[in-house]
Parts: sequence; structure tokens; C-alpha cells
Amino acid sequence: MRDLSPLLRPRSIAMIGASSDPRRGNGRTLRYLIEGGFDGPVYPVNPNRTEVQGLRAYAGIADVPGPVDAAIVAVPAAAAVQAVHDCARAGVRAAIVYAAGFAEAGAAGRELQARLVDAARGTGMLLLGPNSLGAFDARSRSFMTFSSMFDDGYPEVGRIGMVTQSGGYGSQVYKLAADRGVPLVQWVSCGNECDVGAAELLHAMAHDGGIDVLLAYFEGVRDGPALLAALREARCRGKVVIAVKAGRTEAGGRAAATHTATLAGEDRVYDEVFRSLGIHRADSVEEMLDVACVAVRGRRPAGPRLVLLSPSGGFAVQMTDHAVQNGLVLPPVAPALQERIRALVPNAMPANPVDLTGQILNELPRFGEVLDLLLDGDAYDAAALFVGMAGGAPTLADAWADALVDAAARHPAKALLLSIVTTPGHVRRYEAAGYAVFEDTCRMLRAHGALVRVAASTPAERPPLQPPDPAWAALDPRGCRNEADARRLVGELGIPVLADTVCADADAAVQAARRCGYPVAVKVLSADLPHKTEVGGVVLDVFDDDAVRAAVAAIRERVAAARPDARIEGFLVAPMAGDGIECLLGVRHDPTFGPVVVFGAGGVMAELLGDRALRLAPVDEAGALAMIGETRLVRLLRGWRNQPAADVAALAAAVAQLSRYAVTQAAAGCSIEINPLLVRRAGHGVVALDALVAAG
Repeated sequence: MRDLSPLLRPRSIAMIGASSDPRRGNGRTLRYLIEGGFDGPVYPVNPNRTEVQGLRAYAGIADVPGPVDAAIVAVPAAAAVQAVHDCARAGVRAAIVYAAGFAEAGAAGRELQARLVDAARGTGMLLLGPNSLGAFDARSRSFMTFSSMFDDGYPEVGRIGMVTQSGGYGSQVYKLAADRGVPLVQWVSCGNECDVGAAELLHAMAHDGGIDVLLAYFEGVRDGPALLAALREARCRGKVVIAVKAGRTEAGGRAAATHTATLAGEDRVYDEVFRSLGIHRADSVEEMLDVACVAVRGRRPAGPRLVLLSPSGGFAVQMTDHAVQNGLVLPPVAPALQERIRALVPNAMPANPVDLTGQILNELPRFGEVLDLLLDGDAYDAAALFVGMAGGAPTLADAWADALVDAAARHPAKALLLSIVTTPGHVRRYEAAGYAVFEDTCRMLRAHGALVRVAASTPAERPPLQPPDPAWAALDPRGCRNEADARRLVGELGIPVLADTVCADADAAVQAARRCGYPVAVKVLSADLPHKTEVGGVVLDVFDDDAVRAAVAAIRERVAAARPDARIEGFLVAPMAGDGIECLLGVRHDPTFGPVVVFGAGGVMAELLGDRALRLAPVDEAGALAMIGETRLVRLLRGWRNQPAADVAALAAAVAQLSRYAVTQAAAGCSIEINPLLVRRAGHGVVALDALVAAG
């Protein structure tokens, strides 16, 4: 990876287009550098002035007397190309281009952006943007942005870094984080990513010992493998990574494409990427910062076991629901411990949740004593407390704090969560004692659950790619024209298929049916009809010659009515497959991350149920079993209501085999779908009943 320090922590900065008006965007940046305390030289570049905001100005970047780590290019798009060219010739190590109007703006903008890249090519100069809101590092005080984010002050040095594809989104996160007392230490708006991209920035922050938590806002990803490597590196180095990926909907994806000129990709693939690497995917700024606050200020949970403690029965019940919904475990309080709690608080209901009732307000030290008892030993990894508005009551606030802070000090290894409405001073006291403090119990438990999952996860290792079967070299998916070709390819991969016969007409279909034995299935064969059932192109359980002829005629008539443009190449006749569970197995090429394998409910119910799991290919048999286990269909496969269990081992082998083949054919960019794949009872294998191959 390249050294990004000239961009992320520069020692000298030039500003091309610097304005003497500190309220304007290109004047605001210069003001930030002066007021914010940047400790290196700052060189304003403005051919129309000799002095800007009290600093000597230079006519051009070539006139600057010293070396420049980072140049801020604050000129319109039409002038930015020449400015970048001048920076490259002057030996500038990094340039930040503010201007919009490049690739995000259409064909003319893409051509202009290509010229921008050409201007820096071959010099080793880092290029951030265009369409970037800038970057800052609080340690070096390099506040290189035209956002208004520092108009009311400059940040302390925190432990959170952020990479954002939207400057406006990132500015909002910065402001809200600062207001919550968890300042960002480093922040980069990567814009159109014509050179330095989100993956490279995340990789650099993963190696930054001053950053514990990484925030990321994505609209799309240009280099999927690089992003995977960066996120894996961050997690392997113990960073908590929290990502917001916009473009969940089709409309959102279109908006992303016009915003930062990225491809949004299919949303479920991002879900899988984040899950496999232990990244928490947040849906909002609020959720992102909730998890970040727990990670930075609270104690890291050792596991999911949680005890709930409250003076309110209503909140005890609600917290129970939210804890379970967030995957947390609520072990019951041991009977002997329940008796000890009742001895302290006779009216208590000490199961889990532990409801001490409102009477505890008369004896607040007992609240801390009960918490002490619950945290002693290894029954619980964490405690979540509801105190609410009573915790901030002037006559009670100090007593609450004394009791809870003392208990926290005696259990430094336990994660502690506190829902309270109190003064900022008391909040800081609780946070200093190790509590993650929230007003809302729902947000508190959602954030804790997220951190528990992150702490428990390790980035999943992709199985090593086995050498492909030499016979696969001749299996080019792009040569598959119709179902017969697709089934032949699937069979040659070692996934069993039903023997079928391609027939030109009804007479040939009758002969084929006699050879394979009744009953049979009759299907239309047409490259124009990938979903035959939708046009009436399939007839099942055909029992005699006359029925075969009738089936062929009926298929011709229905196809002609539904799709008169479809070319009928013939008819497929195959024996009926018998009993089993219909599944869908497929691979497709994701434009960002490459081959993806999909498993779920099959047959005509596939799209209706949407019961699917997916992984980046390849997967091995163990990974395939994990995929199968994520679906609701697994209950049928294991034997539902006294039905025989299906051959899950053979199913997993088929999933793994298709995924391996997909990786060898990644360059083809094709998709393969087996639907249905019939899974027979245990020991009897699987059989592909239909297959479809689509060219990339």
C-alpha cells in the first residue's frame, strides 16, 4: 500500500485559490489552518494577491519556497486540471480537489476527470477527489476542508477515524460525534475516488495506532478486493468498524450513481461482506454513533450474557424484549442469589430482569449492593441498568452516582450500560467510571448487541481455491444456449442431472417417453424462455403417449399466446424425479466483489419466499452447511414433523462444487441457476431438474 501520510498528516500545505474572505469556502479552509493551529508552513497561492489572511501569497505553486506535502486545489473544475498538472511538476506529494463537475456529472465530466488523472499520472502524487469536501487530522491540526464543521471550534484528539464518500454526510457525523463528546481524530471525504479511494484510506487507518474505531459511509465501491483486504486488516488489528452503506433500494442506488459516480451494487452482497468480516452495518447516523460511543467510552463486552436491573417493571419488560431482539442472552439469576437479593430488597423480583421496584428509591445504596452481587462471579458478562429520570433528580442524583460508581470500580472487567436522564456533569462521571450512558434503553441495547457481535466475530477466512478439474477448461458457460446445454454443463461439474432427450416434435417426444418410462415431464426448449413455467411451457406427470402429444400441443399453443416472439427449438422429455425438497442453487457475478453463490428455497416458490443465503465464492462444504443453516428451509431438510431428513451432505457438496467452478470462470462474468435442485432423502443425493446459464 502507498504511504498516505502526505495526505492524512501533512507537514506543509499549499492552498491554490486561497481567498482573503474567511467566510467563503476557499477562504474558510485557510482560516481553519491558521486558527486551528497547523504547525507546519501554509502557502496561499493566488496570482492576484501578495498577501492572503495575513500570510504571504504566491503567484503559482512553482513559486512556493519550500516542499509541499499537500496542496488544496480550490478552483473551478475547468481550472483544476492545470492546477493539478502544476502541482505534479512542482513535486507536490498530494493534492485535494474540491471542485465538482467531473465523473458524477456525465460524459463530459468523465472526460475532464480522465484529464485530471493524466495530469498527475507517473509522478507518484496522491490525488484525493475530485468532488471532495477535504480531510482533517486533529493531531497535526491539518483542517483541510471548506465545510462549516469548524466554525464553532476545533476538535480534541479522539480515537475515531472516518472515511466518507459523501462530504455532507461525513460533516454531519463529525458534528454529532463532537456534540456527544466522542470527537473524530481523522476524517476524509474521498469524493469521486479518481485515485485515492475508500479502501486505501481505510487500510491506512487500520494501521494507525491512534485510531480504535473506524466509521465508513459508502454509496458504492470501486475496488471490491481492495475493500475486503482493508476491512479484514482493520478487524485483524482489533478495530471496531461501523459502516453505513446507502443505496439499499433501487431508487437509492440510482441516486448514489449520480452523486459520487459509483456503482451501488446489490445490497444483500454488502450485508454478507460486512457479516463475514465482523463489520457492524448501521442504518443511520444515530445508530453509527451509538455503537461508536459504546466502543470508545464503554468497556468491551466479553460475551453476550447480560443481566438487566431496573426500579421500573415496565422498563424491565421492554429491556427484556430489546435484549433478546439484539441477540443477547439473559441467564436466570441463581436461586441462592435471588434469596440474597430479597434479603436486601424484600419487594424485589430478582429473576432476570431484576426488578427492584420503586421502593428502592428510599434505599439507593442497596441498588449498588444488588449490582455488586449480580456482577460477582462469571454468570454475566455485562449489566444493563435503567435509572431514568430518577437518576437526575436533584435530591437523588449524588446518591445514585455514589452507589453505581462504587460498584463499577469493583468490577472493572464487566461491561456496564446505564439508561439515565441527568446532567452533563453526572453523565461524565458515569462515563469515567466505565458506563456507556444513554437516555433510551432501546438504543442502548441495540448498540451493546452490535458490539457483542463485533467482539465475538473474527473475519471469516475464504477457503483456499482448489486446483480446478482439468475437464473444466472445456466448460465455457458462454457456450450454453438453452436448458439442454446448461444441464449438460451442470452434469459435467459432477452435480447429478436427470437424463433427458431433446425432441423436435410430438412423435419424437413419444419415442423418448417410451424409452425413459412413464410418467415423464415435457418442457419447451427455448433460449428465449428462461422461466418456462410463467408461459405454460412445462407439463408434469405425463402418463401415456396421447398425453405426451397433448402436452406438446398445449405447450405450443400457450407459448404462442404468451410469447409469440419466442423461438421454440424443441421439447425436453425427462423422467419424473420423484419425491424430495426443491431448492435453488446458483452463482452470479457481482460487479464489485466477483462470483457470489446463492442458496435457498426453490421451485415456483423461490421468488415468493425469498428464503436465501449467499456467500462470496468459493465456499467449502463447511461454509455451504452454514449457508443452508441460515435459511428457513433447513427445518425441512433436517426432517420437519416426522418427515425423513434430506441428504444435506450431498447438497453441501453441490453448493461447494458450483462455487469453485464459478471462481474459475470469474472472467466470464456469467450466472448459473439450478432451480429446482431436488434434494432427496438422506443417502440418496441431489438431482438438478432445471438449469439456466446467462452470459455475462
